[in-house]
Amino acid sequence: MTPESAPQKQDGVNQSRQATETSRREFRTILLETLPCWHELSWDAKGPALVLRIHQNYTDAIRIKPDAPIVLGFQKTFDLGGFEGDLEGNFGFNEALKNQGEKDGFYQYSIELPTIKVTTDTNCDRCDGMGRDADYDEDCIRCQGGGKEIRYDWKRAHEISTSLNILTLRLPSYDHDVSTHFPQLITFEASGSPKNSAVFGEISIPLRNWLSSNPDHSVVPEAVTAMKDAYMRMFGARMGLVEEHRFEMRIENNGGLIASCPGDACGIHPENWNFTEGRGYEFSSHNVDTPMQQLTLLAGLAALHDIARREIPR
Repeated sequence: MTPESAPQKQDGVNQSRQATETSRREFRTILLETLPCWHELSWDAKGPALVLRIHQNYTDAIRIKPDAPIVLGFQKTFDLGGFEGDLEGNFGFNEALKNQGEKDGFYQYSIELPTIKVTTDTNCDRCDGMGRDADYDEDCIRCQGGGKEIRYDWKRAHEISTSLNILTLRLPSYDHDVSTHFPQLITFEASGSPKNSAVFGEISIPLRNWLSSNPDHSVVPEAVTAMKDAYMRMFGARMGLVEEHRFEMRIENNGGLIASCPGDACGIHPENWNFTEGRGYEFSSHNVDTPMQQLTLLAGLAALHDIARREIPR
């Protein structure tokens, strides 16, 4: 090594360290600080529909090409149609997110929940259209007492779930400054993979403080109602006693959020129950196997978000 080369190498090391420090300094998360809102999830009970609002700074920056590998992969896996990746219009597969226009710097997208469980005009061949099981004198297990054959159409649900998957890979990161005067309360990511429709994300410091202001074992009836309405929109008004009692949203252990819906121990919960004072926390899901369960849980989170947005000071 010559004397001339030594400072150059040292300068390179310093530059690398400075770049690392800058990167760390620029990485911002609602787990560690209160950030202005750049997107939020809401519930429209009249639809019923999920409503996603995204700040214009993000809609201008996020562009997903129709030939992106993730888009082509989902199209092949689920036999999906065309994809729109520009948030200034309708977004996603078959325009799953309907752009409702811009207001106060946010674009609003309506996500109408699909009908998955479809009742046909054909008589059920198990009960001959009677709706009753003659051997056990109870509702027919195949048609659930309706007397008609039932089929399941998952295509629209997969279009919505995969569209959210693609969008929420980018959306949860605070990459662009926004000028809103109210905090980001929650971020989420939604998986659209086959047999895996997981939901996970982050609870902000203000939302965790609001949750912990409620007593342990508190229930959130508005969120439970939203989940039931979402479920019935997708799976029909007939709901068995077991399914009806599987809807739950409650607050435990100083702000820990738990939600569940019909399935095999299907729900969301804190990633780690060892909360740190003055910080938010991550949440994850368990056994969320279908888009129906995913959208049902998102309906509950959206309804919870609406309550918190009204009650948390700006």
